Amino acid sequence: MNRPKQIVLTLLLIGLFGLLALSVFSYLLHDHWDDRVNVTLADGTTLEVRNQGSEWHYFSFGHAFGFGGGDRRERLEFERHGSRFVWEGLYEPIAVQFDGEVPVVIVFDRESTHSDWGLRYYRKEYDWKEQPLSSLPHRIALLNMWGHDPDQAADCDPENSRFQRSLTAHLWLCISTGKPYQDIKHINATAEFLRSFLDLMHRSI
Repeated sequence: MNRPKQIVLTLLLIGLFGLLALSVFSYLLHDHWDDRVNVTLADGTTLEVRNQGSEWHYFSFGHAFGFGGGDRRERLEFERHGSRFVWEGLYEPIAVQFDGEVPVVIVFDRESTHSDWGLRYYRKEYDWKEQPLSSLPHRIALLNMWGHDPDQAADCDPENSRFQRSLTAHLWLCISTGKPYQDIKHINATAEFLRSFLDLMHRSI
């Protein structure tokens, strides 16, 4: 083999080795998960959802200094009545629901700039399409994938102060007002508003 070919081959091997090393390094610095979660749908049935994903590991050195996090990747997989569905995205899933036979995914966006953080709603008919929150049907506006959200303990009780400041209550405010999450995140929903929304939910079932 002549010298120019040797040089080209050597450079190619170095490049391939560098890409492999970079890929391995990136994998090791990401947190990965692969869970199966049984969620309760708005109609009372149970759905098994496989939740896979990764994000940069966050390194914390006390309150003063930390780095990492972000670069989130999420994948949901579930089946219903013989049909298989897969949703993939950058955002943290907080609900899987069905509007009739149409799958719906609600996510929390922490990957955009801070001023754009908030709730997003996706609906699959032919492809997954983002829809305005205000169009989310009341009867399926229930979260089922974030166990630490206060409404889980408050049992959707309008009189409970924990539920009034929960993410579910904020979702209902977004649906009702048409405002983005950032505009209402510091607002506690009133018991009157929550009772009214629950009444609409029950009447639309």
